[in-house]
Amino acid sequence: MNRFLEAVKARCMRSSHNRQMTAALMKTLENIAYERAGHAPPHDDIEIFSQITAIKTEMRQCASALSDEAALVATELFEEWNGSSDYKQGDRITENGILYVALQNIAANPTWKPSSVPSLWKPVAKPTESGTFESPITAVAGMEYEAGKYYAEGDKIYLCIRSELLHFLPSALVGQYFEEVAS
Repeated sequence: MNRFLEAVKARCMRSSHNRQMTAALMKTLENIAYERAGHAPPHDDIEIFSQITAIKTEMRQCASALSDEAALVATELFEEWNGSSDYKQGDRITENGILYVALQNIAANPTWKPSSVPSLWKPVAKPTESGTFESPITAVAGMEYEAGKYYAEGDKIYLCIRSELLHFLPSALVGQYFEEVAS
């Protein structure tokens, strides 16, 4: 029940912030229309920018308190990774739609993408994926693979035969770390 309530709270938070963001963006569009018509804009652009920045900051603060399960329901609340930001241990970000958590404090570095540096980032697994044949875990480069669990890559399913933190997907390591069991 707790997980359900947390997911609902995440959705409500999104809709509340979406309404606030929509209002700020409508003011921006109104300003543009006025300027195109040769009139002074009715809203202060700096005030609008401040409102949008405050909304984004509040959204990120609220999102950081979500459990991993709730965060997976609301990944759009997390900023996309960029190489010019510092991250603290436990920070969650997205890269190409995948949610990652920082394993330690990370200084800004454009080459330390989550999908490229598994020693710094760990993908957050979907809670509904148990690692059984019927519910394989979606494979992501840079994740910790566990022997005896099943992983899905595209339309194929692989059985992990050796536990390891791997930068590669199962298809690249068949015979070494994985066995293909279904396609």
